[in-house]
Formats: sequence, structure tokens, C-alpha cells
Amino acid sequence: MLKLRTLVVSLVALTAAGCPAPTQSAAAPTTSVLVSAGPPASASVPVATTTFEPGTYESPHCGDRKYLREVTLNADQSFTATDFVSPCPPNVSCVWSGLDQRKGRYTVAGSRVELSVEAASRGVAEFPASFMLSENAIVETSDAGSCVYSKK
Repeated sequence: MLKLRTLVVSLVALTAAGCPAPTQSAAAPTTSVLVSAGPPASASVPVATTTFEPGTYESPHCGDRKYLREVTLNADQSFTATDFVSPCPPNVSCVWSGLDQRKGRYTVAGSRVELSVEAASRGVAEFPASFMLSENAIVETSDAGSCVYSKK
């Protein structure tokens, strides 16, 4: 396609510069383009599939988030998420627990897990609206990059 476009641009430029257009006797270059719509219907093509499994997934850190986030996707399509921002040590009284928590519902749509947050605490770090499914993991994608949450 690029060669044909270059040829047309060159022909227009030559004509504009006063050069005569090629005559019938001049052999115009030809371009062949092979277009493939994919393999024939009878061909066997392996398709990558990922099976979703409810469970708990964790990401130690991601971009600006420098602490552990744990997301539990339950079989009833509810979820809980905990950001371990600054956990309060055992047997110590703290003003703030250091945990940001969210809960809500999720749906699986193709290779995505779509989240709907119903309740949230402080929410220090941005929380994703969805995850991509991966083998034994879910993946958060944002402008900052991708973050893998491994299944516990």
C-alpha cells in the first residue's frame, strides 16, 4: 500500500512540475496486494483461554502504591479489598487501623472482571474499576502500567 501511495504522490508531483503524464504506450508499474482474512475455516487455530477462579489475589505494590493490596473475589460475585497502608501492630491502640477497605460486587465479562464498589473507607490509593484475567492472576492496568495480583 505504501509503494502505491508513493507512486501516486510522485505522479502528481511530476504532472504539477510540467512533465507529461504517461501515455498508453508507456508501461505503468503494477502493484499486487495480498489480503488475508485469516486462516481457512477448516484450519485448527489454538485459542488462549483463561478460566476465572474466585479466590484471594494480592499485589505487593504498584506504581505509586507502595504497600500490599489484597482483593478477594467470592463465588457469590461479591468482593472485598484491603489496602495494607500502615497496619496497626498487634496489641497496640491506634487512632487509625492503617487499613483501607472496600467491598462491592463484580461480574466477569469475557477476559475482564468488572468491579462495582458499594462501600469504601478512606481510599488512599486509586482503586481499579476492572481487572484483566490472566493465568492464576488478575491484572490491573492504568496509565502508570500493569500490576499483577497473584492468587494466594
